[in-house]
Amino acid sequence: MCDFERALEKDDVEMAMKEFDVAMKLVGDNVEIAFWSALTLAMNRKVDFALPIFRKVFSVDKNWVELLRRLPKAGVVSNDDEGRALLKQIVDEATGQ
Repeated sequence: MCDFERALEKDDVEMAMKEFDVAMKLVGDNVEIAFWSALTLAMNRKVDFALPIFRKVFSVDKNWVELLRRLPKAGVVSNDDEGRALLKQIVDEATGQ
């Protein structure tokens, strides 16, 4: 578990975002790390913090939108009404649909 995830476990969003910023400085413009970090935020009920990251990721490569939509079938996100609603919210708000 990384410091970002530890901070989220403690519901310390401010620290999580600082850790995310540090990680992004270390890896540069790695959209994969940004995507999974945003998903972790969203799944921890921090959608408002995740949306700007998703917007940036989706603007670089729209394929991440399709991956996001496939996560319930892959078992990464709950394949129930709540999980699907979360992903719909992310796609709608991050892509302007």
